[in-house]
Amino acid sequence: MHEKKESKPIGKDKYPKPGELVLATVKSIYPYGAFCLLDEYPGKEGFIHVSEVAPRWIKNIHEFLSERQHIVLRVIRIDKEKGHIDVSLKRVTKPEREKKIEQVRRNKRARKLIELAGRKAKAKKATMEKVFNILENEYDDLYLALEDIFENGDEVVKELKLPKIFGKKLVEVVMTHIKKPIVSLNIRIKLVVYAPNGVDVITNALKGISGNGISVIYAGAPNYLLSLKGDDYKKLEKKLTKIIKGIEKRLSKTNYEFSYEKVKI
Repeated sequence: MHEKKESKPIGKDKYPKPGELVLATVKSIYPYGAFCLLDEYPGKEGFIHVSEVAPRWIKNIHEFLSERQHIVLRVIRIDKEKGHIDVSLKRVTKPEREKKIEQVRRNKRARKLIELAGRKAKAKKATMEKVFNILENEYDDLYLALEDIFENGDEVVKELKLPKIFGKKLVEVVMTHIKKPIVSLNIRIKLVVYAPNGVDVITNALKGISGNGISVIYAGAPNYLLSLKGDDYKKLEKKLTKIIKGIEKRLSKTNYEFSYEKVKI
């Protein structure tokens, strides 16, 4: 099962945490900075000082920000007594921004699927809120919860003590709508056989590998590209180990040179 968060009181925190990445909408812009609505924390605003907009000095803040623009920010500091939240745009890297946007997209989809399960279970509003609270308190995001249910089904529902009918419908919805992403493992093989019938030996050594998400492509002597596709990277690595051992076994009675390495395509 997925690693869960440490337990915390029911209900989402009213304030983000320092260092947290948040999705925001630019509300108003001034020469000295901009105020943004924190989309994931209703009623909360963050302030970006002009010095936190870009990694260099800027003459016109409007070159980087516009009203109603959606951006990813990093929380710098929080003053709960004054209700102030300082955030930064320049302290968010491109990979972090892309990851956050994808997380938000996945979370929205997860919320819709949970709501669908609630409708199928004819759950009341209070029950729906209870389920959301349980899942949000246990997982970093809702989609991780659905992935856990996809992997472990009723076991997760029982462990989380979700309402019985709701839990049953949630498992059904997850199994219908969630699909594990396809991953790939690509290997460049170098194979040379020092024998008059070398081509036949190589053909026999690579024989029977293709099929079930596995393919071998000739990439120009003495190279071959072995590609494995599936939904579990660790299982692909186990398959690769088995394939390599099989190739070496079929080559054992001849003089050969064999090596391989993982490559990105």
